[in-house]
Amino acid sequence: FLEDGLVRGSYMMLDVHKAPMFDADGNIIGTVGSGRDVTQDMKNLAEKRASDSHTFLWRSKEKYLGRRAETRPTPFEDTQ
Repeated sequence: FLEDGLVRGSYMMLDVHKAPMFDADGNIIGTVGSGRDVTQDMKNLAEKRASDSHTFLWRSKEKYLGRRAETRPTPFEDTQ
């Protein structure tokens, strides 16, 4: 699972794995776990998704207009 928060004053996202620790009688005596810093991976994923969404919307606009969208005047441009 993902955990996020401040670590020594810096925001981090961690991919965390935890498991219970048992004694010889089967009683839970604690947990053991590990975490991997995935902060940059998550930033990259968010940027890619934003870019993909922008590209999708631009292409949809072009398809709707039937030609390159940048050649079509916007409602705010003077068309005369």
